[in-house]
Amino acid sequence: MRERPSVLLVQPLLAHYREELLTLLAQDDRMSLKLAAGDSSSDGIIQTFDVPGAIESLALKNRYVGMLLWQRGLVQELLRGKYDALVITGSVHHLSTWVCLLLAPFCRTRTYLWTTGWHRPDSGAKRLVRLAFYNLAHHLLLYGDWGYELGVQSGFPRRKMTVVYNSVQSPDITTVAQVRQEEPVKIVFVGRLTKEKELDLLLHAVAAGGPRLQQAQVIIAGDGPALRHLENLAERLRVKVNFVGGVYDPKSLADIYRRARMTVIPGRAGLTVIQSIGHGVPVVTHSRQDLQVAEAEAVVIGITGERFNYGDVESLSGAMNRIADLDDDAFRSLQTATRQAWLSRWSAAAQAERIASAVLVGLRGPRLRRATRLTRASES
Repeated sequence: MRERPSVLLVQPLLAHYREELLTLLAQDDRMSLKLAAGDSSSDGIIQTFDVPGAIESLALKNRYVGMLLWQRGLVQELLRGKYDALVITGSVHHLSTWVCLLLAPFCRTRTYLWTTGWHRPDSGAKRLVRLAFYNLAHHLLLYGDWGYELGVQSGFPRRKMTVVYNSVQSPDITTVAQVRQEEPVKIVFVGRLTKEKELDLLLHAVAAGGPRLQQAQVIIAGDGPALRHLENLAERLRVKVNFVGGVYDPKSLADIYRRARMTVIPGRAGLTVIQSIGHGVPVVTHSRQDLQVAEAEAVVIGITGERFNYGDVESLSGAMNRIADLDDDAFRSLQTATRQAWLSRWSAAAQAERIASAVLVGLRGPRLRRATRLTRASES
């Protein structure tokens, strides 16, 4: 291995929320990184960014057949690139990734699958396929602790997994907003409006949550197939909601979160959790981790938000009221803890450092083992 190892980092596409993370990794002077990414998502929804000229990059051509993906140009790049490490999205549906994992040993390339891992225990053929895929790699870079523990339960070696957490773009703020108890409660949701977010529950919980919630300012930022249904439900329940459409610009997002008392995600809570705590806004979501994704781990009761019993309107109203009723000092402490949790685990800087460290430690391992064998051979 070279003193400054060569790393190929592969993504399905250049998702806008990964721009800061990928830039930080490319700027890490401990390694020489080349970024390879496809040109589209399967649904065409995810916004992308342009790679700055200072970052070495390769454009791949994505070919989708249903859920399956082939990234044209990737295998050829691996074979001719002489890379020390390959960091690649760990999806069993990416056929070109399977081929790269099979070829990497012949290229003397160490492989890292960057993946959310396990959401819930696997069984049957799904368990066997996942384990076979993951075992082709040298190491897994996982989004969360829940996935790590499920991996251990599935029989995957602990030494082959590192939790790196996840991140989005850093918020456009310098300090968290000073929210006061006597203000009307501002409740926000930012994200795609789909059935799995279960925003019906939010509207019902506000309507049934007592005077403080019924007078709340509710802002829902996003587009999606559930929009018309939610508008009709809000009108029927007489809940005042400001539907502002999709918001992606950092300054506009900061305006949404400014002076918010809480973010509420009644269903599956993903990247919105990280975005919210980065703005110093605590999150309310449900407690069924097997129905969540990794980012929901960032919601810790009394530190970064509240949890409620899945599907229970009364429980959700109670969780929201617990945050709404905090006095100013208690809420400022919650904001501080929320922001600190983001800085330590869920920021782009924290994730970039964890990924880089895991890759570099793994690359040093084989070199140290080779050096040890040579020393022992010379001594004998």
